[in-house]
Amino acid sequence: MSIRLIAVDLDGVLNKSKKITQRTFNAVSEAVRKGIIVVPVSGRSLYGLPGEVKDYPGIRYIISSNGAKVYDIRDGRILFQDLIPYKEAAVLIQELNALPVKICIQESGNSYNQSHLLSFQRRFLYSKDYSRKKAIPCIDRYVKHRQLDLEKIQVFYTNKKTESAVLDLISFHPGLNAVPSADRYVEISRATATKGVALSCLCSWLGIMPEEVMAVGDNETDRSMLQFAGHAVAMSNALPDIKELAIEVAPCCLEEGVAAAIEKVLPEYDAGEA
Repeated sequence: MSIRLIAVDLDGVLNKSKKITQRTFNAVSEAVRKGIIVVPVSGRSLYGLPGEVKDYPGIRYIISSNGAKVYDIRDGRILFQDLIPYKEAAVLIQELNALPVKICIQESGNSYNQSHLLSFQRRFLYSKDYSRKKAIPCIDRYVKHRQLDLEKIQVFYTNKKTESAVLDLISFHPGLNAVPSADRYVEISRATATKGVALSCLCSWLGIMPEEVMAVGDNETDRSMLQFAGHAVAMSNALPDIKELAIEVAPCCLEEGVAAAIEKVLPEYDAGEA
């Protein structure tokens, strides 16, 4: 069966400069030209995505915040969302403030940081496309005042002892899920908000079967969408247990593995259409 949709994790598949290479751009463009739906899937908020991704004419659907939201950016609609209730978020953030951590929240497609330094680091390390937002030191009060549910909470720390304390605290919030990153932070979302659930909802909306989906990922947050997709591709730089889920291992991001994976299915798509 031909691939009709390609879901691609963003940060793990960009090059070292956090850019999309020309080869990858060309592969995505050719897939779109052939009628394949290409969906960026990211832990970032919508407005934290590189402009070359969210503004690319061939991209219509985006899954953001590790599956908390699915956007139809062409029509300006949210097709699906699974958010952290603001009351629970405010309580959790207040509890986290007792630890030596810094916090970032994702709300309404934007990212808000607890400190100016954290804002600078995120723009420097990830993308200059992050919206310039003022730091919000009393971020728990901000959440209470806004009364808007959150897409995701990120908690940054400097050592494993603090990470353990963060995870212990979150364990008292059974409706939430926490995934540690190798980059010294934890991503917190609704327990039911995953990339796999979001991808499944989008495919149901579009009338696409799992066996018609190729998903490309490298990290723990990609696990659910790789399990959903009929054609799961892991990057060679992926975590070992993520590779075990894949039917194919592509070259690493520095070797344009996403482009290689897409290029590989394009002839099969042509054969299926013949």
